[in-house]
Amino acid sequence: MFSILISDQLISWVMEKLYQKTYTGQTGGTINNLLQNYDHVPLLAMGNSRCAHHVIPQQLNENAFNLSHNGMSLVFHTGLIDQLISNEKIKIDTILLHLERDEIIGKDYSLKQDIQHLKYYYNKNEWIRERINGLSYFEPLKYSLASYKWNGKVMNIINNRIKSDMNKIPHNGYVFVLPGDRDSVNVTWSYDRRIANNITYSGDTINIDFKKNIEHLVALCKEKNVTLVLFTSPIYHPAPGFEKMDLMLQDYFKSEGAIYINYFNAFASDERFATYHLWKDAQHLNHEGAKIFTDVLRSDLNKLHSQNEH
Repeated sequence: MFSILISDQLISWVMEKLYQKTYTGQTGGTINNLLQNYDHVPLLAMGNSRCAHHVIPQQLNENAFNLSHNGMSLVFHTGLIDQLISNEKIKIDTILLHLERDEIIGKDYSLKQDIQHLKYYYNKNEWIRERINGLSYFEPLKYSLASYKWNGKVMNIINNRIKSDMNKIPHNGYVFVLPGDRDSVNVTWSYDRRIANNITYSGDTINIDFKKNIEHLVALCKEKNVTLVLFTSPIYHPAPGFEKMDLMLQDYFKSEGAIYINYFNAFASDERFATYHLWKDAQHLNHEGAKIFTDVLRSDLNKLHSQNEH
């Protein structure tokens, strides 16, 4: 038992040292890059891949940063925001948070497990710890071992640590997706797949867990004097039913006192997004599309700033 405890502490210590020197990748590296190279961020963009590839931070502000994590749901972003503005020294003026339509609607669409990707903060953040403990009765027992927080992340951290030595120049978190020869094929294939699966947006209820996360974010940002702007990125030729859903969402966010900008149907409202050349697939813009979308976003953010001043 003594040997196990010593080994547990030793493994955790080694992983901690590797982690602290990792500045690239989405297994903590991007977060370290932000916290160790920025004291003040006027605007922090967060969300899944449809924020990572769509929002070019330097087009919004010279010192803006994109802290998106591919495939992560709202509970992950809520926990990370809580940690950043509650426990870290960095000053953030505005958080631009992407919300995924598929996560908002439906009683069973809840990605609670994503909070485990923040298990590094289990003993550092009460909100994250409570959400992790809520996954099962055994979670507190698992985290009695110091090395458990590195479970499933060892190889990624080692790989990203090596890459960090080769890429020490601080960047702003934005992930380039350059246009390619197969973009039109990818767009057509992914759009046809959506049609074949008969995907619609006809839901008329908002996920309970989604509401809880939004309520926490709104209250937390208000308490910490951080402006929270919620948005949804464009999609290529959105499926039917989004109009009704949009009205429901606008009413909901208004009742919560939250700012929400919906670009989901920019494909129809802005003819520039109707061309294949701006898309990597039917869900993601390429870099050329991101340039245009970020300009639209910047214009709307400037309007919001002007309205707040008056």
